[in-house]
Amino acid sequence: MRLRKSTFGLVALAIVFGLLGLYNYVIQPMLLKKFILGAEPPPVVVAAEQARLEQRTDSVRAVGSIQAINGVDIAAEMDGVVREILFTSGQMVKKGQVLVRMDTETEAADVALYEATLANARKDLERTQKLVETQTASRAALDRAVAAHDEAKAQLARARASLDKKVIRAPFSGRIGIRQVNLGQFLSRGTPVVTLQAVDPIYATFPVPEQNIARIQLGQPVFIQVDAAPGTRFEGKITSIDAKVDESTRNVTVQATLPNPDGLLTPGAFANITVQGSRQEDVVTVPATAVAYSLYGDSVYVLKPAPATKASSGSAQAAPAPAAGGQAAGDQTVYVAERRAVKTGETIKGHAAILSGVKPGETVVTAGQLKLHDGAKALINNAIALDPASPLPRN
Repeated sequence: MRLRKSTFGLVALAIVFGLLGLYNYVIQPMLLKKFILGAEPPPVVVAAEQARLEQRTDSVRAVGSIQAINGVDIAAEMDGVVREILFTSGQMVKKGQVLVRMDTETEAADVALYEATLANARKDLERTQKLVETQTASRAALDRAVAAHDEAKAQLARARASLDKKVIRAPFSGRIGIRQVNLGQFLSRGTPVVTLQAVDPIYATFPVPEQNIARIQLGQPVFIQVDAAPGTRFEGKITSIDAKVDESTRNVTVQATLPNPDGLLTPGAFANITVQGSRQEDVVTVPATAVAYSLYGDSVYVLKPAPATKASSGSAQAAPAPAAGGQAAGDQTVYVAERRAVKTGETIKGHAAILSGVKPGETVVTAGQLKLHDGAKALINNAIALDPASPLPRN
């Protein structure tokens, strides 16, 4: 009898431990897994703003460079030693102004020699002509006298040209750069002396995509801004459009001419360029930070009010997102994120034009997109909004 009771107790104990093991290692993990997988993640906090309708002109924006109408590196044309430097770095000079004088002793002696040779040849020619008239000299002697005269004249012209090349002059009016020679320095032919740039008027060259060529015309107003003169807008006109599209970039080069009396526009400077259009059109715009750019296309996240649940249908209603300010404190309206492919246009003052994909008044996410996916729940808090993106790329 005692044996039966002890056996029954052991079986009961085994059953109890088995049930505990089944609950701890099978049932409880299954319940936890079902609870965790079935639980809805909390809404993501993002910044958002409504897409708006803007009126924009059909202007074309680009980045380009300032170029001198004439710009050269003045170099020595003859070998020689620098005797005088008649300019200072950075000054304005006139066309023909003497910049550098080199030693001219040899060339001046050659000029004197050939002047004497020419004078003698001229006298011989005159005597021979008189002799031919009196038929005391042959025609061949006259031909030799003429040839000697012409040769002496040519040699004198060559000597004078060599003498003149020892004086370096400005080929046009403009601004002199930093001098690269010193007094007493021996200059070989081709040695750079100084840079000369014609800066008034001045050119601005910039590329325009081929799809915008029809919007560019000669004489069209152009507005330019440079870092060297912040807050100053320079105005000019388009004076030249390249005859072909670059096959590698599919851009056409456009050139504008601007007055530059103060010399604020410097050749080689980076320039923000706006070609002023005449036609206005309504464009849907969103903050540039709302657009995600990728090789597969541009996209934005659009927020829509989440459907009301049974527990909250009688107590809460969805409210529209604010246009640009912060979300009201205590507003816990839940939205659903929808990822949309969009076609973008120009970005002006931190707002990108949306050509398709978003309608005016729709709410787009401007910060926090990395935490979102299609169908994710979101709350709006514009305190985390990002600064507007720069409208123009920089070098």
